[in-house]
Amino acid sequence: MKHLLFAAGVLLASIQLAQACPVAGVGALQLSYDAVQMDMEYSVDVVAGGDVDLSDCGYVSGWVITEPDVSFTLSGINGPLQVSIDSPGCDTVLLINAPDGSWHYDDDSWGELMPTLQAFMDDGRLDVWVGTYDGSVCDAQIVLN
Repeated sequence: MKHLLFAAGVLLASIQLAQACPVAGVGALQLSYDAVQMDMEYSVDVVAGGDVDLSDCGYVSGWVITEPDVSFTLSGINGPLQVSIDSPGCDTVLLINAPDGSWHYDDDSWGELMPTLQAFMDDGRLDVWVGTYDGSVCDAQIVLN
């Protein structure tokens, strides 16, 4: 009986932890880009921050919302894509779920407060979360190129 209660407790704790972390899925804002469009730099305005503590989800730090800020549908893209955040007013973090299902996280790349990720992308949905280091909320831009 003790083993059954322990297993139930572990299952409940893991479900609660999973609910407290970002979930890949369609974001509030959905945009589509193809390879020709990606020859130019694109930016999308978002609000950085949220109530999900990424340190509880295995990441170093940051606060985001549960669902992606933006979901990009990519087509005809087969190579590196750079995703960066521009927000002069706060210290931001970046979390993406790539079309292949891989997760990428960055905070303070290249010694700056603005995160940047460069990863190989293929066709499919790219989910992007823009968070803040300290849980504050601020205006930000996702920049794709």
